Amino acid sequence: MRYDFTDKVVAVTGGASFGMGNYMARTFFAANAKVAICSRRKDKLDESVASLAKADSNRIFGMQADMTDPDNASKFIEETIKHYGKIDILVNNAGVFVPKPAVEVTVEDYDNQFNTKPRGYFFTAQTAVKDMMKRKQSGCIINIGSVNAVCKTLNNAVYAAANAAVAHFTECLAREWGPYKIRVNCIQPGSIRTEINYEKYTEHPELEADMNTKLALGHRGDPKYIADAALFLASEDAEYITGDCLTVDGGFLLYSL
Repeated sequence: MRYDFTDKVVAVTGGASFGMGNYMARTFFAANAKVAICSRRKDKLDESVASLAKADSNRIFGMQADMTDPDNASKFIEETIKHYGKIDILVNNAGVFVPKPAVEVTVEDYDNQFNTKPRGYFFTAQTAVKDMMKRKQSGCIINIGSVNAVCKTLNNAVYAAANAAVAHFTECLAREWGPYKIRVNCIQPGSIRTEINYEKYTEHPELEADMNTKLALGHRGDPKYIADAALFLASEDAEYITGDCLTVDGGFLLYSL
């Protein structure tokens, strides 16, 4: 095992659904961390918690929470701290993707995306950092953004703006919280196989074939690549990295910028 997170507490938002969050939670769990996950969907949450609890029920905690609600976002972190006594690493992963032409975007579409991130990300981070500062311990926050923050794709104006905000406040928080030995970084995935886009590419395999031609490495990514990047950024190997936006996209931006 390259990374060992024994005695570290890791909270992952959106950690129950098929895709990056769930894979990330399982990867940190496999690295001996104590893991907390949340999801809006209780069925998915219960399934994920039960699966991990088979290995060690003392190292998994789950809570139903809606990241579009700042009180819910903060409550998840507060309950994680109450359950484990602290928080060391926060992975803000929850996301909403509503691709539409800009003229068709509703207020609900707009609010749903922006209220999840950046707003939900901000208040989970704020609550986690208060605990880290109180304990005078170093900590790590990883915000999952998107390559859409920097590229210009069709029908994604709101999603792109939300992720651009995540990238920028990552840098601002890294500067503000650096003196407390709290690192804040962002991962910007490219086209990754997740629940958000599973149906789209499954029902239309020609879309996946077309996407593969736009990737320098020739294929779409798996959630494993994002989880591995998160483990690295949370580890001591990355102790001098903060305020960075790490792109994990198989070379997508080489073609799209």
